This record gives sequence, C-alpha cells and structure tokens, in this order.
Amino acid sequence: MASIGASWLRRFLCRRGHWTHAWKQGFNLGPRPGVLHECRNRLRHVAERHRQKVSLIGWSLGGLYARELAKELPDLVRCVVTLGSPFAGHPRHTNAWRV
Repeated sequence: MASIGASWLRRFLCRRGHWTHAWKQGFNLGPRPGVLHECRNRLRHVAERHRQKVSLIGWSLGGLYARELAKELPDLVRCVVTLGSPFAGHPRHTNAWRV
C-alpha cells in the first residue's frame, strides 16, 4: 500500500509522460531488515527494463533510501530528488518536525 502522497506524485508524473514505479514494499514504517536489499533489486529491474538510468524520487524516509541507492549503484541512477527528507542535522533543522 502506497501513501496517498506517493500515489498522487506518481499520477502527476505519469500524466506528464514519465514512467513511474512504486517501491512495492507496503507502508514505509522505518528501517527494517531487507528494505534496501529489495530496493536494490527493484532499481536493477527498472533500469534493465527501460535500458537507461533511473531518476529516484524519495518522499520523507524514502529520500534517504534513494540517496543510499544512488551511492551504492551510481551507474544505474540518473538523479535523486528528495521531498521532505530529513537527511542532515537535527530533525528540527527542517520544517517537517512541525507536522
């Protein structure tokens, strides 16, 4: 099950002609064993299927996963876009903590 925000973003991008792929791991409830392994497999599959580098868009914690994947598999990643992702400093260094 994807979040409402992620589903909306995928529909928005599809309407503009982009291929989109969900991460297919259900709700992102935080780091747990196997998540990055499955993300790597999914990234490899998508890059191979489309025969080109993949742009990763990560929402919240998904942005951290996207950045990690780009570091681990740079030959498969075109770019990384993060939305509301706490990737530096104290959590209160962003406006996300207010939510």
